[in-house]
Amino acid sequence: IFAPDGTLVKIVNISRDVTELESLKKELQDREILMEEMRRQLKSQRAHAGEGQGLYGTSPRMTQVVRLMEHVAPLNVTVLLQGETGVGKSVFAKRIHQLGPNREEPFVQINCGAIPAELLESELFGYVPGAFTGASKNGKNGLFVSAGRGTIFLDEISELPLPLQVKLLQALQERMVYKIGSTVPNQIHARIIAASNKDLEEQVRKGLFREDLYYRISVVPVQIPALRERAE
Repeated sequence: IFAPDGTLVKIVNISRDVTELESLKKELQDREILMEEMRRQLKSQRAHAGEGQGLYGTSPRMTQVVRLMEHVAPLNVTVLLQGETGVGKSVFAKRIHQLGPNREEPFVQINCGAIPAELLESELFGYVPGAFTGASKNGKNGLFVSAGRGTIFLDEISELPLPLQVKLLQALQERMVYKIGSTVPNQIHARIIAASNKDLEEQVRKGLFREDLYYRISVVPVQIPALRERAE
């Protein structure tokens, strides 16, 4: 503001604190991202509406198991499925994967009791060229690497030999695996789901299964009832 003679006599400054405005803009953007994710999940659920993978049942125990499965599916935690042979552990594992955030990634399943112990390590962790006699000249990626950010389903994990249990425990703790013959680690991004038709706590008491590995894989233990326990 100038006086009649042109002298500067006053300055008026009009300012506004935009911190709150920026905060509201950020909150709005976050809500838009959340809404888009919810739309995507709803679309995916509709697309997979017919893919129940054989999960049927109205018994209270079965309903409880299904609800637990739906709660843990979005979480990147290790799940241990226990139950007798034939209760559908692999079906539950696939459904958890389908309901999880990485459903578009691979679902890799291996039966730990169906592969000879001397070959199981190379299947899980892979090997470098020339690591052992008969090894491929190109080497091989193990399942932990091949699964990427998907899911690895270790069926019948109780059949793992004790030496291999040690290596699996180390891999889960460090989230890294070493190919046979290599000193360079590979990062693990995959989710782990394990299953057993034996009581692993009993196996631990008998010295057939490592206690530390048991607690590592049973972050969320799920006991699937036998068919005779869900007659409904």
